[in-house]
Amino acid sequence: MKSAFKYHGLGNDFVLLDWMDQPYREASTYLETSSWATEVQELCDREHGIGADGVIVILKAPKNPAIRSLIYNSDGSYASFCGNGARCVAAYLHQHANFPASFKIMASTRIVDCHYEELVPGQPGITTLTPPADYLGLETLNVGGQQFQAHKVDVGNPHLVILQRVKLEWLKKYGKELEYYFGREQRHNIEFIWPTKQAFHYTMLVHERGAGITQACGSGAMAATVVLEKLGLIKPMDKTTIHMLGGSVITWLNSNHEIALHGDAQPMPLAAKHRTNDKPPHSVVKSTA
Repeated sequence: MKSAFKYHGLGNDFVLLDWMDQPYREASTYLETSSWATEVQELCDREHGIGADGVIVILKAPKNPAIRSLIYNSDGSYASFCGNGARCVAAYLHQHANFPASFKIMASTRIVDCHYEELVPGQPGITTLTPPADYLGLETLNVGGQQFQAHKVDVGNPHLVILQRVKLEWLKKYGKELEYYFGREQRHNIEFIWPTKQAFHYTMLVHERGAGITQACGSGAMAATVVLEKLGLIKPMDKTTIHMLGGSVITWLNSNHEIALHGDAQPMPLAAKHRTNDKPPHSVVKSTA
């Protein structure tokens, strides 16, 4: 079985590297080297590499849950969580590693419950359930000659959620300034969200830290749902549809304020233009037993 695959969740695409047969400690050590960040950049390069928003490495860890996935942004930086990425990993494990319809994984810093189910008849998808978020308050931002009220939310990675409509071209111009608003060490994912004419339906535009404008952001949809509930616009168990450039997800909070995210994840052709770097060098991953 090839160890490199490509998946996308609503157009948010990732190169998945299956390293489950590699010793966990040696593989983890390799992922902390400076050369790994360069390899990620090369893989994600849409002109000379495979092309992706990020790279996800799947490892088998000596702890429960046994499967751990680590995600890296297209600029080579480590991403502490990714909702669409977790769903892509769940799809891969179900389709290629014979995992059942329900199982747990450790996606970066979060334990994720994964379930295959049909919320919409005839449209099977994957629901991921993650621990409650941390709502960190409201910040006033001044960017591009405008003032915004941004809600800071941590769902395993940091977000600034702004309930205001903006144009995509504006976000392309000022997204990086918002990402770095609190400094290089406190970069945030940025979400602008506003209601549609249909109840419990919202439109969202995303600028992801380390990746820029993306077609979708699962953790961004999760953070937005937390803010909508905080403001009393939805209640726990209200299923909310969030429309992004690449498609739509359904989100809700359960009675324990755990965050559910439901959507699709699909394999894509893997068309690398150079070596895939799909495994660490043998000298790094060889067993020391």
